Amino acid sequence: LLLLLLLFLIIIIIIIKTRRSFTGVCSNKWHNVKPYIRPAQHDVGYAWVQKKVEKDFSKSSDAQDALDSKTLPAVLAVNNVTQSYAFYIIDGHHTVAALDYSGYDDTHVHLTVVMDLRDLDYDVFLDKLTTMALAYELVHPSPDAQSVKIPPQQLPLPPLPRTICRSGMTDGAH
Repeated sequence: LLLLLLLFLIIIIIIIKTRRSFTGVCSNKWHNVKPYIRPAQHDVGYAWVQKKVEKDFSKSSDAQDALDSKTLPAVLAVNNVTQSYAFYIIDGHHTVAALDYSGYDDTHVHLTVVMDLRDLDYDVFLDKLTTMALAYELVHPSPDAQSVKIPPQQLPLPPLPRTICRSGMTDGAH
């Protein structure tokens, strides 16, 4: 366990220090990866997350099976809060929220870094993510309301906390 964490941190340090472009698969346990994860959408439907928890995350072996069959696509870019780097998840938000909610922190996750945009300023990065339709800019203020477009700067920035109810992601209408 300590060796896996050390290896993951060494990979992150190499990426940061060399500033070379990185794409490919990065795998480690959720509790090691979680601090570096940022969502590229503002909200998720809590009902759908709960359904995924009940279906795929009822026990740790189920959670591992669900994550072994899925890679989470991410974009590596600057984190404007810490000035280091983060993996911005561009798909699989409900899966990530369900895993986090389940509490199975030793579940092994696989991130597929599809782009390395660390050389871009944060606002330029967000604009590029939006232009490429990799950030979901719509929020649903209430279940009956029409979707509202938000600026990408309003995407949630903090790491995902244990309970999705208090996370940067809000409950969507779906």
